[in-house]
Amino acid sequence: MEEPDPYAWQKTLFKKWYDNGLVGVAHCSPASGKTRGGRICIERYLELFPLDRVWVIANTREVIAQWQTECKDIPDLEYFTYLGAVNRFEKLKREGKERFFPQMMILDECQQVMAKESGRVLNYGVKHYLGLSGTPNGAEKKLGGVIERVTFEQAHIADASVYLVRFQPTEDELEKYRRATASIDRHKEKYPFGNIFNDAVLSRLYLRRRQVTYRFDSRVDHAISIILKNKDRKVMVFCMLQDQAKTLSERLNEMGIDNTLHLSSHEGLSRFVSGETNICISCKKLSVGFSYVPADVAILVSTAISEMHIVQEMARVLRPATGKHADIYILVANDTTDTSLCNDKGFFIRSRIIETNINDIKDSD
Repeated sequence: MEEPDPYAWQKTLFKKWYDNGLVGVAHCSPASGKTRGGRICIERYLELFPLDRVWVIANTREVIAQWQTECKDIPDLEYFTYLGAVNRFEKLKREGKERFFPQMMILDECQQVMAKESGRVLNYGVKHYLGLSGTPNGAEKKLGGVIERVTFEQAHIADASVYLVRFQPTEDELEKYRRATASIDRHKEKYPFGNIFNDAVLSRLYLRRRQVTYRFDSRVDHAISIILKNKDRKVMVFCMLQDQAKTLSERLNEMGIDNTLHLSSHEGLSRFVSGETNICISCKKLSVGFSYVPADVAILVSTAISEMHIVQEMARVLRPATGKHADIYILVANDTTDTSLCNDKGFFIRSRIIETNINDIKDSD
């Protein structure tokens, strides 16, 4: 099949990168075609520097496989995860083979360089690199700035509806949440003048409260209701906690509803992609980079309130296809910090947000 023409931003990306000294970040909305944009830059780079070595570095083996497919006609590229690249650099250094270091790196999901270990890929003197991400999360400051920005509105994504599904936690759940909030308030009393920045204890207390919210048992019940409405579609379910993902999978199995649990095993993902099952339950593993066009329903059972998590998880079902409509359900616990999702909708495609509640979802056809 003949490849479609590149998008306008893909055509101009190399020049912007070149004019910036062959460094920089393309801040590309998920589903905007950043892999192809990166491939075009590799091709143009190798036209100028045909003897240079190029490494493609990505966050997971699944994403690496997508790059290998995209770049199958470009010989001699090497592919690594971030930690795999660091290990390769170290091995070459020990053996005195620095001449085999790359001259250029593609850094897909480049926010990974903000992590201590993954960020070591920048310590080996490689002069040219192109970062790609929908959520750079500060990586652009390390990588030469943003050279291109592709928004959701510019991206070629599937038509979609985003449902913010409110539910009322049980009284026991809310009591645990209130106790976590009380711990935060007591600690903040130590700072009567409000100077509480960079307080590690306070950060842990906020995280603990979020984890209390993630663990509401009622989330699993409500997720099952949404799955039942969509079980004949290709459904991707996201949980923040492994035990929650396992519980949800076990509950569905008890109901005779086939599903696959993808925590780390590639086998679970293969069952979903092959069509053996329509439901894939993941604990954050698929929130970045995975591309599977037929997926058309996402259920965020529990999610961090951050652009990086929410945009990436939504994007897993926004890959376009003729006639495709995607539905994204995000469970929002009333009387908790979840409700900030309803107050600040900057994460979402504004014209496609539908605020509703779990009872309306259950009662709808």
